[in-house]
Amino acid sequence: MSACAGCGALAVRRTSFCLDCGADAAPGSRRLEVTGLAAGDQGRIAALLAALSGRSTEQLAPALGQGRFEVDVEGTPAEVDALEGALGAVGATIRQAPQSAAAPPVRLRLRPVGLKLATAVAAGVAGLMLGAPMVPWVALAALPVFTLRAVQLVSLRILVSREAAGRSLGALPVELLREGHLLQRGLTDRGAIGALRRCLDPAAEIGASLRQKGRHLEDAERRRVDAQLHQVVQQVLRLVMSVQRLQANQQTVRADILAKLSEVERTLETLTPEAARLDQGGDAPARALVAVKRGLTELLTRA
Repeated sequence: MSACAGCGALAVRRTSFCLDCGADAAPGSRRLEVTGLAAGDQGRIAALLAALSGRSTEQLAPALGQGRFEVDVEGTPAEVDALEGALGAVGATIRQAPQSAAAPPVRLRLRPVGLKLATAVAAGVAGLMLGAPMVPWVALAALPVFTLRAVQLVSLRILVSREAAGRSLGALPVELLREGHLLQRGLTDRGAIGALRRCLDPAAEIGASLRQKGRHLEDAERRRVDAQLHQVVQQVLRLVMSVQRLQANQQTVRADILAKLSEVERTLETLTPEAARLDQGGDAPARALVAVKRGLTELLTRA
């Protein structure tokens, strides 16, 4: 775990986020040039970038089909590294591109010729063959209009916003970590403060394993398990908040809630080595994912 540069407290595991002061590594902008995509990899990288850019895979397909494009990402160093790892995992070649204010590179792409364009050309040819002088002129007049509709201007720069990077590329979504910081800032119950940290640390370890190299962005089952993990974190935040709201004469209730938080902590710590197997070879990742999913489902069921 790294220490916060602002206050010296330890950051949440596998992140640079400090629960005590809310500081995170400063985000920066980086431009990546992506090349070397094989045709078979384009579907995977399209799914990955669609989840990050807010554009559909159909909208991204023309840029990916050019074989070379740029990705502008605004995120912390760890988030940018995660994106590079995700792109590299699908076979892309990545290099740092110089930052500049220049307009994004574009290419012209011909869409499939539409029926109207084909009809106009056929009418022109038929008119010339039949000696009907007006038909070719009408066809030729319509030809530029239909041609423009058949041409597409493709931007070769894909944008990944700060919000998208923080939501999808860190061990845990940054909004959950910020919520944890705001909650801790108002806590006075030392038991609740300790329970919050002890639950978030293993949760972040599990999240980092699920999200390694962006695999959750292209794997629907990993995304579902990742979403379950976030539900467990939200459950922890609610339980911690409920401890803070108790009155002095509700010590029995307080003890029960802290016991629930201890159970969540133990389960998450148990699942951490299981999640670490998600990066192994063979059938280990599939079995590990099933084990993590089962453990998180049990936590949510008992909530």
